[in-house]
Amino acid sequence: MSKFKNLVVFIKILIDLVLNRTFGNIIHDFALKYNEKLSKCEFRKLNKLYTKVDKAEQDIHFLQNCQNFGVFPKFITFNLPNVNFHDAKFIRKRLLKSAIHKRKKEKYQSLKEKTELQNDIKAFLSPVDWYILQK
Repeated sequence: MSKFKNLVVFIKILIDLVLNRTFGNIIHDFALKYNEKLSKCEFRKLNKLYTKVDKAEQDIHFLQNCQNFGVFPKFITFNLPNVNFHDAKFIRKRLLKSAIHKRKKEKYQSLKEKTELQNDIKAFLSPVDWYILQK
């Protein structure tokens, strides 16, 4: 049992050392290792999709908070000529609602792309490499 524990600790230390490298170097190493099956572009695209999904989630959270508190973000609060206050408020609420819907749609699309690309990449990577890539 002690040997197994030592092996697990060694693997954990090794993974921590690998993860201290920059993401571009890790991608480069994986692209060299799996050069005929996967390209560096696929790893970069996966990284960009992770960022895109996270940003969409943050935007949705912000817009929903604005909606809940009855506050309008700056990109919605522009002057409307010859419109009374109640009509302007209705228009801003409608714009906020459509912005939330649009960001949710973009998030769903990015999430779908990310899942497809993850499945394609995961099919070629070893479990240890996949764990390193996820971290």
